[in-house]
Amino acid sequence: MLEHRWELSEQYQLDDKQEKSQGYENSFEKICTFDTIEQFWGYWNKIPEVSDVFYDGNEKFVVRTDSKNPEIPPKKYRIQGQCIFKEGIEPKYEDKQNMNGEDDHEKLSSFWETVVLSLIGETLDDGDNITGARIIDKSNPYKKQINHRVEIWFRDWKDDSFKDLLQARVEKLMKDCDITPKDLIFSQNDYSKWQK
Repeated sequence: MLEHRWELSEQYQLDDKQEKSQGYENSFEKICTFDTIEQFWGYWNKIPEVSDVFYDGNEKFVVRTDSKNPEIPPKKYRIQGQCIFKEGIEPKYEDKQNMNGEDDHEKLSSFWETVVLSLIGETLDDGDNITGARIIDKSNPYKKQINHRVEIWFRDWKDDSFKDLLQARVEKLMKDCDITPKDLIFSQNDYSKWQK
């Protein structure tokens, strides 16, 4: 048994006005929930790798049925992100577990699996400060710009010792993955931007 129960979700790019009007939270589709390493690998090995679905100079789409509206015919979607959060914590700044925290992100798509394994293996966080992570495709196909970002979300922006520890552990993971530690950015969540 893992220490926490986790939810893995995909985030779709919302293109038309009707989809965008339904809000950010409607861009997510839960893939699975798991609490054992065997369940994780069973799901992880069946979902496409982010490098197979993120923009890389060529636009890529998947065909999905909307689980919230199964009567609507399957549709082409561009996967914009994939996220893993502790069960019950939503991948949005408004969630009470995220509102006083921040996300720590790197623009490195190959880093994602290592981060996921470190999260569920509880090796990035000695306590319970990390709430989840997501990888997001911020590429601009119109300008032919490729930009993938890994974000690690946590609860407490004011805990400088935790940020220092997290930075050291993330840099070690990057080195272990033969990735030059760069572009490590801490940005505080501005909850007021997300209030309606």
